[in-house]
Amino acid sequence: MEAVFAVPGKEKWVTGLHLLNVALGNEFESGKQAYEAKSLNFTYNKELKELLDLQTDYAFMPDGKKGSINSVDYAMQVEQKYSTGKVAMVQMGNWAYGGIEGVNADIAANSGILPMPLKGVKEDSIPVGVPMYWSINKDESDAEKDAAKDFLNWLYTSDEGKEMIINDFNFIPAFKGYESDELQPKDSLSADVLNYANNGKTTPWVFMGYPSGWGENIVGADIQKYLDGSMSWEDLVKNAQKTWAEERE
Repeated sequence: MEAVFAVPGKEKWVTGLHLLNVALGNEFESGKQAYEAKSLNFTYNKELKELLDLQTDYAFMPDGKKGSINSVDYAMQVEQKYSTGKVAMVQMGNWAYGGIEGVNADIAANSGILPMPLKGVKEDSIPVGVPMYWSINKDESDAEKDAAKDFLNWLYTSDEGKEMIINDFNFIPAFKGYESDELQPKDSLSADVLNYANNGKTTPWVFMGYPSGWGENIVGADIQKYLDGSMSWEDLVKNAQKTWAEERE
């Protein structure tokens, strides 16, 4: 083991979208509410700092200094470090399973998901959201729109379609009718996500409602500055609040 965590500081989508969502998913009830918010309270920024510090104080540092975490990318985090057993934990979602399995099937099969606790706020839940949606083009003919609806109904309700949803697409089912054992997610990470969801232990993805580019280009970049020591946490919080408000003007 080289460290407890591998933190991909280079990947601003991990820090500025998903990590930040741990705090803002408890400030806003939904992405829609975040989208409509003219200002950001950043109510739980201190608790978020504790979570970030916990991960980075005990993280793999390429040159032994915390600032070098900013050179760690997804491949180094997931495939080079976690999948080879050189670190114990990474912040990532069930989408990482295939990459882990491709390096070490045993580690993949024995991986699970733990909550990222926001101390004193919510400590037993995981952020869960929908990354993409099926859409039907409203400008197409009625016949084509009806055919698209028929296809989607077949895909999600027929026996053959359900098999495709679970075994070919590796989706986590969002509908009733998937309760049988053969229609449960096959990989360990997706199974954990479904278990948290079924037990009501989730917080929403609200980063879809952040101002455009704000999460990665502002907060993600400022987290990099915080890690290399060129920005204080207090200034990071102030800049996040200031730029959110400016983007909403």
